[in-house]
Amino acid sequence: MNNSQELNLREISNFAADIHSNFNEGHDFEHIQRVVELAKELLLDYPQADEFLVLAACYLHDTYDEKLFDDSIKQKEAVKEFLKSLELDEDIIIQIFSIIDNMSFAASLDGKAPLDLNGQIVQDADRIDSLGPIAVTRALQFGWYHNIPLYNPEEVAQIFTSKEDYRKADSSTITHFKERLFLLKDMLNTKQAQDMCFERDKFIRDFVAAIEAEWVMDNPALLNDEKLVIIRDFAYNTHSENNDGHDFNHIRRVAGLAQKILETYSHVDKFTVLATVYLHDCYDQKLFVDSLEQKVKVINFLSKLEIEQDVIDKIIYIIDNMSFSANMDGQKELDLVGQIVQDADRLDSMGAIAINRALEYGWSHSRKLYDPSIKPRHDLSKDEYRNSEGTTINHFYEKLFLLSDKLNTEEARELAKGRDQIMHDFVTGIERDWIEVS
Repeated sequence: MNNSQELNLREISNFAADIHSNFNEGHDFEHIQRVVELAKELLLDYPQADEFLVLAACYLHDTYDEKLFDDSIKQKEAVKEFLKSLELDEDIIIQIFSIIDNMSFAASLDGKAPLDLNGQIVQDADRIDSLGPIAVTRALQFGWYHNIPLYNPEEVAQIFTSKEDYRKADSSTITHFKERLFLLKDMLNTKQAQDMCFERDKFIRDFVAAIEAEWVMDNPALLNDEKLVIIRDFAYNTHSENNDGHDFNHIRRVAGLAQKILETYSHVDKFTVLATVYLHDCYDQKLFVDSLEQKVKVINFLSKLEIEQDVIDKIIYIIDNMSFSANMDGQKELDLVGQIVQDADRLDSMGAIAINRALEYGWSHSRKLYDPSIKPRHDLSKDEYRNSEGTTINHFYEKLFLLSDKLNTEEARELAKGRDQIMHDFVTGIERDWIEVS
């Protein structure tokens, strides 16, 4: 590129940065920067391509995306006026818009015009960032931001034949993987992109398979106790508005896991196990400004149900002593009832679902996903752990990777098989695919 093109590209970068600075749904400026860097890598194999055209289209490819803007036509006109202000040749502007208008997955469903080499490089760079652990993060973030369900076991993936049908689809996030992301590897244009995406494609398939395998919900029909039904409703009312990885689906999964573990321990007090599971996050310090006041509310609620005081005391003792942080300053003693509750909760902090939960917590608390300069800490005290300002990826090292060795029951250890590996694969992939951008 000549000096004039480099200056124009800097202006285009700043323009895109301004547009994407407020996006937090998988289409932020970091995504744009990764696509640019991936395109630069692909360009090394294609010296005949127009570097300025490719990189300009990369920076601008989401600046009027109809998923992101209520009036994408008006936004496109604003982009066009900006490019004209740079006094670019009209032919260059036309080519930039031609690439952007024809490169998306949705556009391909309507048989858009084939792309030349420049367009293929832009398209491949964008699609590479839609594969792998980073793509999992982007898809989950888009679903979280738009309140799209993570998974519906009864949902069937569709095959779309038009852009309109694709845009109108009301699929869960996991079904979106099957309807779009699973197809991308075979739609790549360049050999280099295909080679780069083998591991990325494998990971998203492994991730979806893990979500499906881990999806265990409680069965209310097995409660067989009116008081447990009331306790479950109390938990629903407490967590129904939560979106930081501690929602009612988390509670249901922990209860479902506890029910599975209880199949092996038929002699254990099922009522106390399930009551504790349903209530275990109902006064968590992470979730409530005044956790002590909330704890009193829980105790009063149990007392009004006329539950025996020794059972209430046991429920509260388990909740107070089962968490990861509660055991950081010394191992707390739990009987088999408490161990089952603890194991069920820890299982939902492992695996693909745990990846989603950790990401949700990070987004709701504005945590960085990853920063190579911020190293994980070890041998933390409870206060140090609670006051952590680290990244989401560091949370895997500081807590989640440690859980498999802390499970109590053989049944939980059996259920945990594979969950630890998918988390390690996720973190390894993020670190491998991370592109440092200024």
